[in-house]
Amino acid sequence: MKVSRLDPYWTGSLACALAAVLLISLALLTNRGDLTTASLILAAVVCIITSIMLIILSRGDPVDPRIAGLLPVQGCINLCRVCADLGLKGNSYLIPGMRESRGSTMQFIPVTAYSRSPATGDSFVSEEDANGVLTVPSGAPLLAWTRENAKLILSGSVEEWVVLAREIGEEVLGIADAIDGGWSGDCVTLTMKGYRFMDGCDAMRKESPRCCTMNPCPVCSMFACLLAESMGQVVEVRSCSPSSDRRSVTMILCPATVDTP
Repeated sequence: MKVSRLDPYWTGSLACALAAVLLISLALLTNRGDLTTASLILAAVVCIITSIMLIILSRGDPVDPRIAGLLPVQGCINLCRVCADLGLKGNSYLIPGMRESRGSTMQFIPVTAYSRSPATGDSFVSEEDANGVLTVPSGAPLLAWTRENAKLILSGSVEEWVVLAREIGEEVLGIADAIDGGWSGDCVTLTMKGYRFMDGCDAMRKESPRCCTMNPCPVCSMFACLLAESMGQVVEVRSCSPSSDRRSVTMILCPATVDTP
Protein backbone atom coordinates (compact mmCIF):
# COMPACT_ATOMS: atom_id res chain seq x y z
CA MET A 1 0.00 0.00 0.00
CA LYS A 2 3.02 2.25 0.40
CA VAL A 3 3.30 4.97 -2.24
CA SER A 4 6.90 5.64 -3.24
CA ARG A 5 8.16 9.17 -2.95
CA LEU A 6 11.64 9.04 -4.52
CA ASP A 7 13.80 12.09 -4.01
CA PRO A 8 15.40 12.99 -7.40
CA TYR A 9 18.77 13.59 -5.76
CA TRP A 10 18.74 10.14 -4.15
CA THR A 11 17.68 8.60 -7.46
CA GLY A 12 20.54 10.32 -9.32
CA SER A 13 22.99 9.34 -6.57
CA LEU A 14 21.96 5.69 -6.81
CA ALA A 15 22.31 5.76 -10.61
CA CYS A 16 25.83 7.21 -10.35
CA ALA A 17 26.83 4.63 -7.75
CA LEU A 18 25.59 1.79 -9.94
CA ALA A 19 27.42 3.26 -12.92
CA ALA A 20 30.63 3.39 -10.86
CA VAL A 21 30.27 -0.26 -9.87
CA LEU A 22 29.64 -1.21 -13.50
CA LEU A 23 32.70 0.69 -14.75
CA ILE A 24 35.02 -0.77 -12.13
CA SER A 25 33.68 -4.28 -12.79
CA LEU A 26 34.26 -3.80 -16.53
CA ALA A 27 37.83 -2.61 -15.89
CA LEU A 28 38.58 -5.65 -13.71
CA LEU A 29 37.02 -8.12 -16.14
CA THR A 30 38.89 -6.82 -19.18
CA ASN A 31 42.15 -6.30 -17.23
CA ARG A 32 43.83 -4.75 -20.23
CA GLY A 33 46.13 -2.54 -18.17
CA ASP A 34 46.16 0.19 -20.80
CA LEU A 35 44.68 3.64 -21.33
CA THR A 36 41.18 2.19 -21.72
CA THR A 37 41.33 0.64 -18.23
CA ALA A 38 42.60 3.91 -16.79
CA SER A 39 39.73 5.79 -18.47
CA LEU A 40 37.17 3.39 -17.00
CA ILE A 41 38.59 3.79 -13.51
CA LEU A 42 38.70 7.58 -13.86
CA ALA A 43 35.06 7.61 -15.03
CA ALA A 44 34.11 5.44 -12.04
CA VAL A 45 35.83 7.89 -9.67
CA VAL A 46 33.90 10.76 -11.24
CA CYS A 47 30.62 8.84 -10.78
CA ILE A 48 31.44 8.17 -7.12
CA ILE A 49 32.20 11.86 -6.46
CA THR A 50 28.99 12.89 -8.24
CA SER A 51 27.00 10.37 -6.18
CA ILE A 52 28.39 11.81 -2.95
CA MET A 53 27.57 15.36 -4.05
CA LEU A 54 24.00 14.39 -4.90
CA ILE A 55 23.54 12.79 -1.47
CA ILE A 56 24.76 15.99 0.17
CA LEU A 57 22.27 18.05 -1.86
CA SER A 58 19.31 15.75 -1.14
CA ARG A 59 16.68 16.58 1.48
CA GLY A 60 14.47 14.16 3.37
CA ASP A 61 11.33 16.31 3.09
CA PRO A 62 10.81 18.44 -0.07
CA VAL A 63 8.54 20.76 1.97
CA ASP A 64 9.20 21.72 5.57
CA PRO A 65 6.41 20.06 7.64
CA ARG A 66 6.18 23.22 9.75
CA ILE A 67 5.20 25.17 6.65
CA ALA A 68 2.92 22.44 5.25
CA GLY A 69 1.02 22.27 8.55
CA LEU A 70 0.18 25.96 8.35
CA LEU A 71 -1.24 25.88 4.81
CA PRO A 72 -4.86 24.88 5.62
CA VAL A 73 -5.09 26.69 8.96
CA GLN A 74 -6.65 29.99 7.94
CA GLY A 75 -9.30 28.37 5.78
CA CYS A 76 -10.39 26.16 8.69
CA ILE A 77 -10.41 29.14 11.06
CA ASN A 78 -12.44 31.29 8.64
CA LEU A 79 -15.27 28.75 8.47
CA CYS A 80 -15.27 28.49 12.27
CA ARG A 81 -15.59 32.27 12.53
CA VAL A 82 -18.50 32.31 10.09
CA CYS A 83 -20.24 29.52 12.02
CA ALA A 84 -19.66 31.31 15.32
CA ASP A 85 -21.13 34.53 13.88
CA LEU A 86 -24.20 32.53 12.83
CA GLY A 87 -24.60 31.30 16.39
CA LEU A 88 -23.51 27.71 15.77
CA LYS A 89 -21.99 25.98 18.81
CA GLY A 90 -22.06 22.28 17.95
CA ASN A 91 -19.22 19.94 17.09
CA SER A 92 -18.58 18.68 13.59
CA TYR A 93 -20.50 15.58 12.45
CA LEU A 94 -19.35 13.51 9.49
CA ILE A 95 -22.27 12.03 7.58
CA PRO A 96 -21.26 9.02 5.46
CA GLY A 97 -22.37 9.24 1.85
CA MET A 98 -20.43 6.58 -0.06
CA ARG A 99 -23.15 4.07 0.82
CA GLU A 100 -25.97 6.59 0.62
CA SER A 101 -27.68 8.57 -2.13
CA ARG A 102 -25.55 11.63 -1.35
CA GLY A 103 -22.50 10.08 -3.02
CA SER A 104 -19.91 11.62 -0.71
CA THR A 105 -19.25 12.21 2.97
CA MET A 106 -20.51 15.57 4.22
CA GLN A 107 -19.75 17.62 7.31
CA PHE A 108 -22.65 18.97 9.34
CA ILE A 109 -22.18 21.62 12.04
CA PRO A 110 -25.42 21.88 14.05
CA VAL A 111 -26.60 24.93 15.96
CA THR A 112 -26.23 23.15 19.30
CA ALA A 113 -26.62 19.36 19.38
CA TYR A 114 -27.06 16.83 16.59
CA SER A 115 -30.56 15.36 16.24
CA ARG A 116 -30.61 13.98 12.73
CA SER A 117 -28.98 14.39 9.33
CA PRO A 118 -30.35 17.09 7.02
CA ALA A 119 -32.43 15.83 4.12
CA THR A 120 -31.15 18.40 1.61
CA GLY A 121 -27.70 19.28 0.33
CA ASP A 122 -28.02 23.02 0.89
CA SER A 123 -25.19 24.77 2.72
CA PHE A 124 -27.48 26.49 5.22
CA VAL A 125 -29.88 23.96 6.69
CA SER A 126 -33.08 24.99 8.43
CA GLU A 127 -35.22 21.95 8.96
CA GLU A 128 -37.14 20.42 11.82
CA ASP A 129 -34.58 18.92 14.25
CA ALA A 130 -31.76 19.69 11.78
CA ASN A 131 -30.44 23.25 11.79
CA GLY A 132 -26.88 24.17 10.94
CA VAL A 133 -24.30 24.35 8.16
CA LEU A 134 -23.59 21.51 5.72
CA THR A 135 -20.22 21.58 3.96
CA VAL A 136 -17.71 19.34 2.22
CA PRO A 137 -15.15 18.18 4.83
CA SER A 138 -11.71 19.76 4.70
CA GLY A 139 -10.22 16.26 4.45
CA ALA A 140 -12.15 15.39 1.26
CA PRO A 141 -9.32 16.27 -1.19
CA LEU A 142 -6.77 14.34 0.88
CA LEU A 143 -9.08 11.34 1.06
CA ALA A 144 -9.73 11.52 -2.69
CA TRP A 145 -5.97 11.60 -3.37
CA THR A 146 -5.46 8.58 -1.13
CA ARG A 147 -8.20 6.66 -2.93
CA GLU A 148 -6.65 7.54 -6.26
CA ASN A 149 -3.05 6.68 -5.39
CA ALA A 150 -3.40 3.76 -2.97
CA LYS A 151 -5.49 0.62 -2.78
CA LEU A 152 -7.91 1.93 -0.20
CA ILE A 153 -10.34 -0.70 1.06
CA LEU A 154 -12.88 0.43 3.64
CA SER A 155 -12.78 -1.50 6.89
CA GLY A 156 -15.78 -3.05 8.59
CA SER A 157 -14.79 -2.54 12.23
CA VAL A 158 -12.98 -0.03 14.41
CA GLU A 159 -10.00 -2.36 14.76
CA GLU A 160 -9.66 -2.62 10.98
CA TRP A 161 -10.12 1.15 10.68
CA VAL A 162 -7.16 1.69 13.03
CA VAL A 163 -5.01 -0.57 10.85
CA LEU A 164 -6.16 1.33 7.76
CA ALA A 165 -5.43 4.69 9.42
CA ARG A 166 -1.98 3.42 10.41
CA GLU A 167 -1.17 2.37 6.85
CA ILE A 168 -2.37 5.67 5.41
CA GLY A 169 -0.77 7.89 8.03
CA GLU A 170 2.56 6.09 8.34
CA GLU A 171 3.19 4.58 4.92
CA VAL A 172 1.18 6.45 2.31
CA LEU A 173 1.22 10.03 3.62
CA GLY A 174 4.07 9.85 6.15
CA ILE A 175 2.38 12.32 8.51
CA ALA A 176 3.27 10.51 11.75
CA ASP A 177 5.84 8.08 13.13
CA ALA A 178 3.24 5.77 14.67
CA ILE A 179 -0.56 5.64 14.82
CA ASP A 180 -2.68 3.58 17.17
CA GLY A 181 -6.15 3.69 18.69
CA GLY A 182 -9.30 1.76 19.43
CA TRP A 183 -12.49 1.84 21.48
CA SER A 184 -12.52 3.93 24.66
CA GLY A 185 -15.93 3.56 26.22
CA ASP A 186 -18.56 4.61 23.67
CA CYS A 187 -16.04 6.59 21.61
CA VAL A 188 -13.05 5.82 19.43
CA THR A 189 -9.59 7.29 19.94
CA LEU A 190 -6.78 7.71 17.43
CA THR A 191 -3.33 8.88 18.50
CA MET A 192 -0.77 10.12 15.99
CA LYS A 193 2.69 9.94 17.54
CA GLY A 194 5.43 12.05 16.03
CA TYR A 195 2.85 14.11 14.14
CA ARG A 196 4.57 16.19 11.46
CA PHE A 197 2.17 19.14 11.30
CA MET A 198 2.07 20.17 14.94
CA ASP A 199 2.56 23.85 14.03
CA GLY A 200 -0.82 23.80 12.30
CA CYS A 201 -2.44 22.36 15.44
CA ASP A 202 -0.88 25.09 17.55
CA ALA A 203 -2.09 27.82 15.20
CA MET A 204 -5.69 26.54 15.22
CA ARG A 205 -5.78 26.05 18.98
CA LYS A 206 -4.33 29.53 19.48
CA GLU A 207 -7.39 30.89 17.69
CA SER A 208 -9.70 28.59 19.67
CA PRO A 209 -9.65 24.92 20.72
CA ARG A 210 -13.21 24.79 19.38
CA CYS A 211 -11.87 25.13 15.83
CA CYS A 212 -10.46 21.59 16.00
CA THR A 213 -13.89 20.10 16.75
CA MET A 214 -16.11 22.47 14.77
CA ASN A 215 -14.07 22.32 11.55
CA PRO A 216 -11.08 19.98 11.95
CA CYS A 217 -7.95 20.20 9.82
CA PRO A 218 -7.68 18.02 6.67
CA VAL A 219 -5.78 15.21 8.41
CA CYS A 220 -8.20 14.77 11.32
CA SER A 221 -11.15 15.31 8.98
CA MET A 222 -9.90 12.57 6.64
CA PHE A 223 -9.63 10.00 9.45
CA ALA A 224 -13.08 10.97 10.74
CA CYS A 225 -14.53 10.54 7.23
CA LEU A 226 -12.93 7.11 6.98
CA LEU A 227 -14.45 6.05 10.29
CA ALA A 228 -17.91 7.31 9.31
CA GLU A 229 -17.74 5.47 5.99
CA SER A 230 -16.36 2.31 7.59
CA MET A 231 -19.09 2.16 10.23
CA GLY A 232 -21.82 3.49 7.95
CA GLN A 233 -22.78 5.83 10.78
CA VAL A 234 -22.62 9.52 11.63
CA VAL A 235 -19.47 10.34 13.60
CA GLU A 236 -18.95 13.29 15.93
CA VAL A 237 -15.53 14.93 16.28
CA ARG A 238 -15.52 15.17 20.06
CA SER A 239 -11.90 16.22 20.63
CA CYS A 240 -8.61 16.86 18.84
CA SER A 241 -5.81 17.75 21.22
CA PRO A 242 -2.00 17.63 21.20
CA SER A 243 -0.04 16.12 24.08
CA SER A 244 1.74 18.35 26.58
CA ASP A 245 5.12 17.52 25.02
CA ARG A 246 3.83 18.36 21.51
CA ARG A 247 4.87 14.96 20.21
CA SER A 248 1.46 13.47 19.50
CA VAL A 249 -2.15 14.37 18.70
CA THR A 250 -5.15 12.41 19.96
CA MET A 251 -8.58 12.43 18.33
CA ILE A 252 -11.78 11.33 20.04
CA LEU A 253 -14.53 10.34 17.61
CA CYS A 254 -17.96 9.29 18.83
CA PRO A 255 -20.59 7.49 16.72
CA ALA A 256 -23.81 9.49 16.88
CA THR A 257 -26.87 7.89 18.39
CA VAL A 258 -28.94 8.81 15.32
CA ASP A 259 -27.97 7.30 11.96
CA THR A 260 -28.32 8.82 8.53
CA PRO A 261 -31.84 8.70 7.08
